[in-house]
Amino acid sequence: MGSYLVLYDNNWADEFNVEGFTIYNEEDYIKFKDRMVEAEKYIKEGNTIEHYFGTNQGIEFGRGYSAELKDCYKVREITDEQAVMIKELFNVRYDYGIFFPIEW
Repeated sequence: MGSYLVLYDNNWADEFNVEGFTIYNEEDYIKFKDRMVEAEKYIKEGNTIEHYFGTNQGIEFGRGYSAELKDCYKVREITDEQAVMIKELFNVRYDYGIFFPIEW
């Protein structure tokens, strides 16, 4: 069984980049993909999803906002050994930087 490196990359108001990553096992990655499908359906129904960070900064998806949720996430399958190495190099257990799970 492998792991999945999921990268998040977006830009806030053309002022700064918002980046981060997480590593999922197979089970959690399947949940992530299912949640992404639900989120895209939610947006197509005319709703918005907001990712907040900092004290008052947020990125909105839906209702004509330029950012596409799915375009902010890139996925790469990695070995379990690579997952361990990445976690050790960045000294993290779960996420690094700003990584937004699919929630609303």
